[in-house]
Amino acid sequence: MAAITLDPATAALVVIDLQNGITGGQTFPHSPAEVIERAVRLAKRFRERRGLVVLVRVDPGPAGELFPRPITDIERPRLPTALEWSTIVAALGPAPGDVVVTKHQPSAFFGTDLEIQLRRRGIQPIVL
Repeated sequence: MAAITLDPATAALVVIDLQNGITGGQTFPHSPAEVIERAVRLAKRFRERRGLVVLVRVDPGPAGELFPRPITDIERPRLPTALEWSTIVAALGPAPGDVVVTKHQPSAFFGTDLEIQLRRRGIQPIVL
């Protein structure tokens, strides 16, 4: 495989949903600990090179009222709403200079300020 070279001035690492409420459960094919460890390593490398790290978290609101409610036969279960549920895992940050984006729906790219955070900094490409 060919090496990938990124310019830290124009590339960003975007980490999505690595927060207590999501990483506290079971995931497949990799455990939350494995995913967090890899994300921490990537974030460390970006920060060392003064690259932008964006941490995206989901916050469904105190009673889950901010999460979309599509019309279906079976209502989507409401997410837990404890304050720490939406907190980014401590090992990841945020660190000084990181951008934190809060979403209230499944997509980090719709209805958030992620796009403006990236565009105004001239970021292209992103590493997800």
